[in-house]
Amino acid sequence: MFVDATYKSVPANFYQLIIVMVFDEISDLYISCCYALITGKSSKVYNCVLYHTSSGIDFALNSAHVSCDFEQEGLRRKMLKLKIPQGKVDIAMVPGAIDEFTGIRRSEILRSGIRGVKQTILEECRDLKIPYLTVKWGKFWKNFTHMLQRGCRN
Repeated sequence: MFVDATYKSVPANFYQLIIVMVFDEISDLYISCCYALITGKSSKVYNCVLYHTSSGIDFALNSAHVSCDFEQEGLRRKMLKLKIPQGKVDIAMVPGAIDEFTGIRRSEILRSGIRGVKQTILEECRDLKIPYLTVKWGKFWKNFTHMLQRGCRN
């Protein structure tokens, strides 16, 4: 199962559009199975969406994997809010850096994923002869880790 959400394509009174997709082994594609317009952003709302998705298939939902994308734009905004300069933020946003989290199991992100992405950004800064700004990046990674540990809720 793959869950994605967008903020850009929603009617005025709604906050977010959630799309739930399931993998169809016959077609080898993810197929949209549930759309939900929501007015808030809480675990209760998301649990409700998953409940209704599951009820639509007589509660036979038994996903081996549930994944979602990391909202890179949200991470970019956090970096800029922490006063990490635009050039260094751009380094984190290149393919092969922050986007690596999308291909790592959630349980591995804290254990080894952050270390790998930090190393990628550090090496890219070094190659471009740009200082890494250890304190500012440290604040970002602390916030990122905290967000993961509390389940990505606001």
